[in-house]
Amino acid sequence: MVQGVMAVRAFLILLAVTALSGPVRANATGPEHTGPTTAECLACHGVGEFGMAWEDGEWISLFVDEKEFLDSVHGTQECSACHRDMAEGGHRRAAIGDATLQAAMKALKDMPTNQPVALASCVICHETEFEQYRDSVHGQAALAGNADVPVCTDCHGEHYVRAADDLQSTVHPTAVVNTCASCHAGAEIIEQYAVRAEQYYTYRESYHGIAQQYGSATVAHCASCHGAHNVRAPSDPMSSVYPGNLPHTCGQCHRWTNPNVAKGKIHVVASRERSALLYYVRPGFKWLTIVVMTALCGHIALDLMRRARRPRSE
Repeated sequence: MVQGVMAVRAFLILLAVTALSGPVRANATGPEHTGPTTAECLACHGVGEFGMAWEDGEWISLFVDEKEFLDSVHGTQECSACHRDMAEGGHRRAAIGDATLQAAMKALKDMPTNQPVALASCVICHETEFEQYRDSVHGQAALAGNADVPVCTDCHGEHYVRAADDLQSTVHPTAVVNTCASCHAGAEIIEQYAVRAEQYYTYRESYHGIAQQYGSATVAHCASCHGAHNVRAPSDPMSSVYPGNLPHTCGQCHRWTNPNVAKGKIHVVASRERSALLYYVRPGFKWLTIVVMTALCGHIALDLMRRARRPRSE
């Protein structure tokens, strides 16, 4: 199992190294390239059972759904636009014992991210987005060698990337919260890196979160406040959630926002230690509502009983 996974990741490195080292010339529709066409690639990769097995018997699927790919934003591009080694004649079967593959596996320790092909290939066309990502908290961690931080494909997908305004996109306003939650509410990530999961759960309980769950595509979500490719720590003066920048960030939706907004708490956890007032006020309003509604319903019931017992006038 491990050997197979390592081989797949090593193969990605081969793609990445070729992509970064080969000549790249971008045009309006994507990078110029030569090599097999998408139709030629799908002759094999478009077959549902297409894949390969490692020596330990693990099966790796190499299937790409033709319809899903053609419906994606990259559907007009050839496979070799991203898989640069294919354009340069690098398509060949590589055994696990292959010396080149073994060298790539060794180089894996020095690679900056768990999916180098994502950064290597995406940057060919999306240079601006990559520059923003590179300086973000995610990008800095990736370049430092952390293999758990998200890269392009973790958020946008691989072969089936869709536009942000597409309802099927993983970064559509109605879906982006769940995409972020795959890490920020993931048990393993939270435990390993002490990530504060309260941001996700407090958002879900907020007005914004409730509206988002009911399908609102205009209410603020994670990226609305924190940014998409350029997510920075709240203590960073360039962060969109830095106290001095909050009036502008919130002002994108709330026109009359003033500097006082930075004085309030964000992602508030109603605990006795951190927010005592809210901790007591919340249940107070809850029980006040229950008592009032119970009394109202009781009053209505008693009134109906009285009316039912009253003799009907001729």
